Amino acid sequence: MIAFLIDPASPLYDVPNGGPFLFYAGGNLVADKAFATYSEQLGIPSETVLVPFLRALVVVRNICAHHGRIYARLLAPRCPILKSDQRTLVKLEPHYQADSRSMFPAILALLRILPKNDSRELSQKLNALLENNLAYPVTALGFPKNWIGIIQ
Repeated sequence: MIAFLIDPASPLYDVPNGGPFLFYAGGNLVADKAFATYSEQLGIPSETVLVPFLRALVVVRNICAHHGRIYARLLAPRCPILKSDQRTLVKLEPHYQADSRSMFPAILALLRILPKNDSRELSQKLNALLENNLAYPVTALGFPKNWIGIIQ
């Protein structure tokens, strides 16, 4: 998953033993010294934040790949929210309590590790999708009411 997010010209592709492609050992995401480099390149504060991001995104990917429902669903791995996003949440939605098992933190995580242009495009497409399906409240995905102001 992260292999698509890392620039092929990056020195991360020269990491021995497969570099960004070897994230699994015994079915579990493994944090090693290379994660510090990965998190730095992706703009994530530390590898201790990157690993839960990736765990949550792997679960979301698997749910979608197997045609599962993500609406009104809680994820098994908790996904942290970056402190900068928490400050924005408090400013824009002071009474909102984020559930780290909902889809909102996972989508925020994805938007934060994507390159800026891809992140912007995904947030626009997500906004269009949710606006065209008003019958389904975004709060069932764990989104705050002013979610668009937070993801930008």
